[in-house]
This record gives sequence, C-alpha cells and structure tokens, in this order.
Amino acid sequence: MSKNYYEELIEKIEQLISKKENQEALKLIKDELSLPYIPKIYEDKIYYYYNLLNDDDDEKQTKKNSYFSRDEILLILNNYKNYDLDFLISIASLFDQYD
Repeated sequence: MSKNYYEELIEKIEQLISKKENQEALKLIKDELSLPYIPKIYEDKIYYYYNLLNDDDDEKQTKKNSYFSRDEILLILNNYKNYDLDFLISIASLFDQYD
C-alpha cells in the first residue's frame, strides 16, 4: 500500500529531525500549516513537531513546562534516538516530579 501525501510529509520531517536538520523540517511544517486544511489525524502530529522544533526563546521556556499527552510521550519513547539527551532528561524529570 502506498503512502499518502501526509504520511510522506511526516516521514520527511522525521528524517530531517533525525539528521538534525531542524530548520529545514520547521520550514516544511510552517509551509504545511499555512494551508487552509490538514486532516485532523495528521494535523496533530504536524503541530507536535512544530512545537518540538520551534526555536523562539519564549516558546522554548513554554515548551519546558508544557504538557505532553500520552501519545506524545509514547512517540518520544518509541523514537528516542531522534531526540537530544537534554530533551529526554527533561521528559524524565517530569516523572520525578510525580514520585
């Protein structure tokens, strides 16, 4: 079964992130988010990557204190090799807060 446009786009974004080409991935995401319609099933994942990559200082601080859904945490854990160690430590610290 062939992949649709959104599946290919998300795969491309994930590849760019894994290669640490975050600005290129963010450009793809911003271009897609500027369009009038994205199916909800893909929109959530695209916004997730947007929030992950957004490099504005105020956004970084907000992201440090943000809420991650169960699905987002599972996605992070399943793809842990794609993330910086500092980010993974910050996720782990969320669990320490609730012990």
